[in-house]
Amino acid sequence: MEEKEILNEFLKKLKFLDKLNQEEKNTLERLLAIKFREFRNLADALDEVEERHKKLLDSTPHAVAIHCEGKLMYVNNAAVKLFKEENAENMLGKDIFSFVHKEYHETVRDRIKMQEKGESVPLIEEKFIDKNGNVLDVEVASSPVTYKGKKAFQAVFRDISQKKETEISLKETRELYKNLFQNSRDAIYISTIDGKFIDFNDAMPLMLGYEREELQNIDIKNLYVKAEDRENFKKLIKERGFVSKYEVELKKKDGTKIIAELTSQVVRNFKGKAIGYQGIIRDITEYKEAERKLRESEEKNRSILEAIPDLIFYFDKDGKFLSFKTSNLEELLVSPEEFIGKNAKEVLPPFLADMTIGKIKKTLGTKKVQSYEYELDIRSKHMYFEARMSVCGEDGVVAIVRNITDKKIAEEEKKKAEENLYIQATRDSLTNFYNEYEFDKIMRKHYEN
Repeated sequence: MEEKEILNEFLKKLKFLDKLNQEEKNTLERLLAIKFREFRNLADALDEVEERHKKLLDSTPHAVAIHCEGKLMYVNNAAVKLFKEENAENMLGKDIFSFVHKEYHETVRDRIKMQEKGESVPLIEEKFIDKNGNVLDVEVASSPVTYKGKKAFQAVFRDISQKKETEISLKETRELYKNLFQNSRDAIYISTIDGKFIDFNDAMPLMLGYEREELQNIDIKNLYVKAEDRENFKKLIKERGFVSKYEVELKKKDGTKIIAELTSQVVRNFKGKAIGYQGIIRDITEYKEAERKLRESEEKNRSILEAIPDLIFYFDKDGKFLSFKTSNLEELLVSPEEFIGKNAKEVLPPFLADMTIGKIKKTLGTKKVQSYEYELDIRSKHMYFEARMSVCGEDGVVAIVRNITDKKIAEEEKKKAEENLYIQATRDSLTNFYNEYEFDKIMRKHYEN
């Protein structure tokens, strides 16, 4: 309807209009036309403001919803996306509590009542439910508004599910770190640069024999057996920013010395200035003692091996020469370069290669020592050897081979000597016939049989 037609309709309803003359009617009509245009301009302006406000809300990354009398009147694009809806129309007109987790229904009702009384409500964390039934952690700010001429409430909320997950993860990480810190068998500490403990785990007092309160007041340099070790530690960590497996001797409260391994790094403030050290102290006294005993044992075994004149060969399960030891290279069939890393079948005569591999299998199979003898011609010399083979490691053997040539020769010579002696005792030196005593002995034995 046109502006003039609207004014005419309005004027017809005015009862006092008949009492006015034409000039007064014309004046009234002009005044009303002006006010009407002002009202129309104001309405258009309000519509424009409302449209801009709607566009602004639709573009904000935070979800916004307006509800009145418990029903949704408006939701922006971010809210539609948050609740996994296809469009805003699917949400409008629905009960707001269908989107609120049941644990927070009472909280939301209380907040609405407070705002109806003119009271402000603080920012709060709540739980919402999306279209698929998933629980959403949200942070909600709410305030009263007028929407389309009605009292309503505007809620601005943002999804903090990822934030909550991060907080939970951070809490779990802190708990894990705390457990590692407290339950570690190694001493873990944080200290100032000038040598005062800021914090340490329970392993520290146990390692050093002090009470916690005593360690908190002690000067760290007094824990070092050698003062230069502390100075060298500070020098290294200043130059590198860290030290790794730095061995020092420390003193326990009772004066006992321990060998410790320090792994530490510099702690810096936000400006990059060094303000302290944090690190781990590991007591390696037992390890160093075991290492010393092992070294002594190895040296002892090496001395024994060096004193043994026998040949020693190490084989794998397949008969490959791994290493050897000898005090006399003349007893080797071939030079070391020709047999190390090669199989026995490639180096030894067939009979000895088969014997060696057979003994290796039997040794590994029975886990018992195997003994055997063999003879070889080495550098135009006929030699006799005696070997003893035993398990060495998981799948290897060691063979200790002794040259028994002299023994064999001595046995042979002894045997010949005994035979000669027997001949001399039983035969006549001139005729080589049995003498009377031996002849009589042979005859008696014959008749007895």
